Amino acid sequence: MKRIHPEDPRVTDHALGELPEHEAAELRRVADSNPAIQAALDETVALSDMIRSGFKGESHELGEARREAIRRAGRRPAPENLISLQSRRLDWVRSALVSAAAAALVACAIWMMQQIPISEDAIADNRDERAQREGVRVQILLSHVSPPRRVREGGFPRAPRASLWEADPELSQELVDEELLVMRELLQRDPDAFFDQVREVAHGAGMPALSKLPLLPDNPFIPTREDSRSIVPIVSGAASYHLVNRFIYTEKKLPPKNGVRTEELINHVVYEDDGDAALDGIKLGVEMVRCPWNQEAILIGVLLQNGSKEPITRDSILQIEVKHDLIRSYRLLGYAGAPGPREKEERALSESLAPGQSNYIIYQLQLLDSEIFREHHVLGRIELQLEGENDRGLIVPITSPPQGWGNASNNLQTAISLGAWGMLLRESPFAGRLSLKMLKSLASDAMSGCGDDELARREALQLVLDSLPFMKTRAPVK
Repeated sequence: MKRIHPEDPRVTDHALGELPEHEAAELRRVADSNPAIQAALDETVALSDMIRSGFKGESHELGEARREAIRRAGRRPAPENLISLQSRRLDWVRSALVSAAAAALVACAIWMMQQIPISEDAIADNRDERAQREGVRVQILLSHVSPPRRVREGGFPRAPRASLWEADPELSQELVDEELLVMRELLQRDPDAFFDQVREVAHGAGMPALSKLPLLPDNPFIPTREDSRSIVPIVSGAASYHLVNRFIYTEKKLPPKNGVRTEELINHVVYEDDGDAALDGIKLGVEMVRCPWNQEAILIGVLLQNGSKEPITRDSILQIEVKHDLIRSYRLLGYAGAPGPREKEERALSESLAPGQSNYIIYQLQLLDSEIFREHHVLGRIELQLEGENDRGLIVPITSPPQGWGNASNNLQTAISLGAWGMLLRESPFAGRLSLKMLKSLASDAMSGCGDDELARREALQLVLDSLPFMKTRAPVK
């Protein structure tokens, strides 16, 4: 065996366990009597163990080519062959060489990690998980969710599989819960980021994910003889408008009917007015107009504005009550798949109406007698009962006769235009005589009443007008 020195490549071979036993024994014998060789051997073994521990659990062998790369990285000229080096500097040189070898070995380790292929199964699993998460978020944002009577810790409802996930029963409840919590925490921590996420999900949602959304039926007319009171939603979602915008302007076609939520089209716009009643910054207003597509009916716009410092929680109750001797039936526009009119514990997904936000709700009422159009009557009332305030709330009466379309506020004209648009996009069976020509007239009237600084409102109404050619020439995507 040739004379062994501290930088001998056999030191590296021994650390890798590749030195023949008779040479390994000789190396150990020499190391026992030579502290420099023993130190080099200990350092190389320690470095080898460190690299092995980093790859613990990996089933891939290094392979001969990679082993040779490590050997080459560990090979350095022997000190005695470097005639320009002075003896007093040999310790410094050895340390530097060992450090360089260590760095080279670490670099090789990183390179080897990059060369280890990821199995196709792992790639497929990651892709499937991303697709599942996208599907979950699309369904959360675009489907009606009826939270159960039991609320999870933190006040966020547990999504009921029966109403939300029946279209894709393979989704695990754990994944659904995780996505709900992620979205809730993001909304609480950074609302701007949350709505950026809404726009991103709506823009990136593919047809396979959208096709899994159930087409929830529009709310029917409720006979007042059966129930004259209806729980009014306090909040609505935000994703559907962005989805429709993407399909019209980017995809150049109509959105799938099951991706259109009328209430979210209406409430993309912010509505403000003085209200008919106010309490600690919270305002409640009611406005009534004859229904453009059914002259025997009326439309009631209910505007709830939260100008207080605290949210209006989902435990607050907003309800409409009408007189059954004057009103034959009523229906809520939007909120497809909403629960029955008096199921107080079955609300929308959103937890509360945040400070500075508003929600506009439209009801269509069918009258028992057309004389109501000419006479003064109290048809019913809107009542807001705040959480924990049994003796305080807001009440606004609903009185006839209704206004004509031309006298309605721009708030009501805009909300009705967006609501009518949603009905046609969804091909609602309650559209009556509503036509594209009528929709164009409604949206144009609302647009003419907008202020120049109301950019979001003008943008929404322009989207209505820009969608008309697609609605005329193409059927909505099934």
